[in-house]
Amino acid sequence: MEPPFPELDWHKPLPLHGWFLVAPSSQLKRGTVLTFDLPGLPLVVFRGEDGAVRAVQAYCPHMGTHLAHSSVHGSSLQCPLHHWRFECGGSHGSPPGCAGPGAPAKLQPRPALRSYAVREACDAIWVTPRQEADAKPFPLFDGVSPESLLYKQGTPVFLRCPWQAVVANAFDLNHFQTVHARALHGTPSIDDQGHRLEFKYMSKVTGNELADRIMRKVSGNAIDVTIHCWEGSVLTVKTRTQRRETFLWLSFLPAEGGTIVKPLYAVPRGSAPLLSRLRVQVAGWLFHAFLKKDIRILEGMRFSPKVTPEEDPYLCKYLSFAARQGSGSIPQPHSPQPL
Repeated sequence: MEPPFPELDWHKPLPLHGWFLVAPSSQLKRGTVLTFDLPGLPLVVFRGEDGAVRAVQAYCPHMGTHLAHSSVHGSSLQCPLHHWRFECGGSHGSPPGCAGPGAPAKLQPRPALRSYAVREACDAIWVTPRQEADAKPFPLFDGVSPESLLYKQGTPVFLRCPWQAVVANAFDLNHFQTVHARALHGTPSIDDQGHRLEFKYMSKVTGNELADRIMRKVSGNAIDVTIHCWEGSVLTVKTRTQRRETFLWLSFLPAEGGTIVKPLYAVPRGSAPLLSRLRVQVAGWLFHAFLKKDIRILEGMRFSPKVTPEEDPYLCKYLSFAARQGSGSIPQPHSPQPL
């Protein structure tokens, strides 16, 4: 039987259009610039003197100078070569002294510096290869205020496989028992909501490794899991037990030869800050212990799914979602333009 999703080169990374985790907020001080390259779309991200974060194309539209070494002036970015200043949001830039009244008419208008939507949320900076008017909803948890959570940045991992192979494991029920020693309670549910895919299930721990025993103890061996796949670029996971909730963001960035996976962990803030910090450390350790089993298997994987709805309807639903999300192309920045 033919699979109920498009025949694609699944072993090659599909295009992504969603949100991407750049760095912790603490890494971007006022007046500083970071580089961040999406596939085919080099960017620079900077924090203005007003404290706001902005993301723009990485190359000056005048001569093509990379803006990694540009300087920040207020809310504008100044190219290091000819000192053209560009306001975020696509406004025209011009050399100092040539923008005001009396400037030579032949110097106006100037090429624009294209900007992209950026969010500072969850103690981190995120960008999307879309402009602000076209940005899709940011990956937050329903009914949970970001300010109510305490966050911990995990260590990025590089895997030699495409992002869609990594995300597929979150929807592959058949590997839960074989790889993770988890058994399901009841019937899972899956809902394609357009910009995100929602997957819910209840599980219990059947393994006896140290992380399994700790998880069984702290969870009462009943773990309610809600997963959202946001356009493929971000996977959010909420686990709820009889005692507490934990939260996970996984950001996927296609890179040469594979995928960079950036984890972000969170727990609700409590009245005792030290205890909350301990809980987020434990949550990060448990999530990592769970994920590292997938990491070992995914390394070097040549993803080529041949699965049917009878074998795993939830994985088939994800593959159809991923194929739809990857059907377009990432927007390209403006190339340098002649005056």
